[in-house]
Amino acid sequence: MMRDLDFFGIEVISFFKEPWFDNAVFSPGPSMNDPRDFFGLAQIGCRLFVFGGVGARTTEVMDLERSMEFSREPDMLLPRLACAAVSMDEQRILVVGGGISTEILSLSQDGRPPAFAPGPN
Repeated sequence: MMRDLDFFGIEVISFFKEPWFDNAVFSPGPSMNDPRDFFGLAQIGCRLFVFGGVGARTTEVMDLERSMEFSREPDMLLPRLACAAVSMDEQRILVVGGGISTEILSLSQDGRPPAFAPGPN
């Protein structure tokens, strides 16, 4: 029951109000620069990173607090279909799958631009 309270809120359980998502409506969000499916996704802070997809080695990022628009990041070393991504810390993202290797995106540090490097295998 505690899990239900956390998800629905005590008002829904106690007073039988409709959950907030019963009236939720989807609307179009910002467009990416490249159409893609089967992509990887990771988040660092308020930045959302999108990696690869069918035949793609491109990367895009959206700042959720500032622009709500996608911008290009550097291309990955290899195209990756159905990859996964996870933030390792505030400056690095590990991209796995979609191929036989892994890659690490290092965000800009010391004035250097963001770049991919081979990851652990």
